[in-house]
Amino acid sequence: MADLPAAVEGFFKVYAPDRCGAGGEYLDGFEGGCAAALHALDAQYKCTYFAVRSKLVKVFAAHDPGKSPAFVDQLMGRYAKKEDALLQATYKKYPGAKETAEGSSSMLKSPPPKPKPKAEAGATPGSVQTPKAPEDGFLSAVKSFFTLYDAASVAKAPAMVEKFRPRREDFCYSLDKKYGKSYFALRAQLLKLNALAGREPRTEPEIDAFLVGQLSNAPPPSAADIAKAFKASLQSQPAKPAENAAVPLPGGAVDWTASASWRTTARGCR
Repeated sequence: MADLPAAVEGFFKVYAPDRCGAGGEYLDGFEGGCAAALHALDAQYKCTYFAVRSKLVKVFAAHDPGKSPAFVDQLMGRYAKKEDALLQATYKKYPGAKETAEGSSSMLKSPPPKPKPKAEAGATPGSVQTPKAPEDGFLSAVKSFFTLYDAASVAKAPAMVEKFRPRREDFCYSLDKKYGKSYFALRAQLLKLNALAGREPRTEPEIDAFLVGQLSNAPPPSAADIAKAFKASLQSQPAKPAENAAVPLPGGAVDWTASASWRTTARGCR
């Protein structure tokens, strides 16, 4: 991550010359982490600078390891405001580069379903409580985005989600860019706060409902105010159970799927 202040400086040189010299300060002041901060810049300036940079770093790491992130930043400077053309040229130069760069992303993944506990021999149907499958965080995010900014597209969200699931990160970047919003940058910020809160995490649909409520206000609050309100709301969540704590079930059974080894929390934007 030590290269990111220099990357932000390179971005400011191209897209916001008046902000040159403030790269490190910008990253330090963004509560959602570096990835969300970079996403927010792409959304604010309606470009794909950091989306492309991230892919180039992956490509060179896999296909030409001698070229460091610092080299990528120099390259981005030479192709100022032509980032997409640079990316396509790189794909052509390195066979398999596109697959490397655009492989499945972890952004907005819902946690995997918990294994169903097996019923003991002779147990009657319904005597074992099976964990409920997690809700689809990606679908929740896209539907919430359209609820705010394009109500006519809400019905199309499930089909879009299935089509773009392997490239969810690119899809979310493209929505923020197309509509000139920063919903997914804010969402990534809240996901990280949610994971680090030391409390039972809120579900992704709950986070989307919170965001929709905040952004429906006129005028909407700032990103910093939304993060502050979300952190305050997390204080009402119960504390996380002790490591590997089990939850007793009716009849004396024990649900080990509630232990820390089974729990998963929302991931931040990468």
